[in-house]
Amino acid sequence: MQNTQHLLPETSHNGTMDLRLTVDIALARWESIYFPLTALRCRRGGYQLARDGETLVLRRNDRQIRFARKHLLYSLDLMQHFDTYFSQTLPSQVD
Repeated sequence: MQNTQHLLPETSHNGTMDLRLTVDIALARWESIYFPLTALRCRRGGYQLARDGETLVLRRNDRQIRFARKHLLYSLDLMQHFDTYFSQTLPSQVD
């Protein structure tokens, strides 16, 4: 039998489960599967998805969007609407 004690949530001094630890474990497992697949789809679209500490960075050319690792789920939407995010901040010249 495999030792899974380290995967179980710890209990605090008053006996309640540490929900944050449980969520962190679930997120880490989910991210380990979803991140490589998402990064591959980004590369096929001409983007680069990378981890930078507790943030993720979606890059194309010299532009980047930084977002929290817990928002990995939205990375494909960010890729699809990448230009929309920057079109709102770029100045436009009217003749």
